[in-house]
Amino acid sequence: MTATITGNPRTTTIPLIVWGHHDVDVPVPAVSPDLIIGDHIPPAGVAIAQRVDEWVRRGVRRVQLPEVVDLTSKYDGRDVVTMLMTVAELTSRGMSVDWELDLTANMSTWVGITHLAPPRVLHGDADGTILAQWRDAFYVDQCLYRHGPGFVQVRDRRDGTLRCIVIDDPAYLHACTALIQGCQTHEVPADILDDYLEEMLVAVVGAWAWWLPYRVRRWPDPSFAV
Repeated sequence: MTATITGNPRTTTIPLIVWGHHDVDVPVPAVSPDLIIGDHIPPAGVAIAQRVDEWVRRGVRRVQLPEVVDLTSKYDGRDVVTMLMTVAELTSRGMSVDWELDLTANMSTWVGITHLAPPRVLHGDADGTILAQWRDAFYVDQCLYRHGPGFVQVRDRRDGTLRCIVIDDPAYLHACTALIQGCQTHEVPADILDDYLEEMLVAVVGAWAWWLPYRVRRWPDPSFAV
């Protein structure tokens, strides 16, 4: 997945709203501010997973991204990667995430991110066919990774079949560590980045790249079946 982003990087973190319940239809009375908490996403390159862990400890059940994740020219690549990594972390924990995605510039990029919780709105999908297909096929842990001693294993079912990939080359493992946090493309050797792109394990947005599989947090089915 590659998208060209021409916008300027923002100087502040990305705001969002975190909720203490799952139901988007439950009204939030003004007298109950504890049900809705303002927060922000740390930028890519920082441990986003730690922020999501903090939300879990605080009892957060749903996260809303007020801004559209826009794969046109509205955002700098780091902003897009930050928001997509956040959606991935939330998805891996089975948390409810309310977000909008704009793929008007390149509708084909949705194929690589179908393991993420489907967006509420998909701009560019005029008849709703792609979003309906995404929702019908989605389940948690479609594309995940787990660490072992000296290796990373990826289990990918995005195309409906299981691909199991084991990464144990030290150079590829080093690149994987950087990509999991989100990094600039020049921080990863070009040949390694190309290999990961060919396997659809990495997405590139502008000058930023990130690791598409999310870390397994729980097995939704017996481990041998995932």
